[in-house]
Amino acid sequence: MENKKDYEQMYYDSQYEIKQLKKKIKYLEDTIYEMNLSRNKNNINLQAYIIKEISRYKEEKEKKDDNTKA
Repeated sequence: MENKKDYEQMYYDSQYEIKQLKKKIKYLEDTIYEMNLSRNKNNINLQAYIIKEISRYKEEKEKKDDNTKA
């Protein structure tokens, strides 16, 4: 009888452990997803900054070229 209880307890322990592991997996998946979102947002911000700087550089270069021609 005691042996049966041990197996039953092992079963419930393993079920609990599986549930805890599923929670941890879900947490890690959510963390990875959030990191990817923030990384993509930072990349988009960086791309916008680079485009802005390039256009500013081109405008300054055009003004400089116009001043040297005049």
